[in-house]
Amino acid sequence: MDTVGWWSLVRFAYVAGAALRVGGQLAVSLVVLPLARHLLAPRAEDRFTAAAGRRFGLLTGAVFPPVRPATGWAMAWHGASPGPRSPNPVTAVRSRPNPPCSSW
Repeated sequence: MDTVGWWSLVRFAYVAGAALRVGGQLAVSLVVLPLARHLLAPRAEDRFTAAAGRRFGLLTGAVFPPVRPATGWAMAWHGASPGPRSPNPVTAVRSRPNPPCSSW
């Protein structure tokens, strides 16, 4: 049985960050806020929605902005090409000859 490697954890953090952020936004907007509107008085609803939004904003503002770009950059750097890296990817792509154009 294989062990979980470092890059598996990086990929997990990247995908989990996206899922928690989007899933949390959907849960708050589709479940929590409609229930608050239905069950609470208007004054209590305002206080509750402000507090829920503030807490969710603190969580997403403190956790997700550093995790997603850092893990995305790490995955891009690590898995950009499966083989040996070219010293200059732009010239490596341009060094291939262009196929002749048959429409001329």
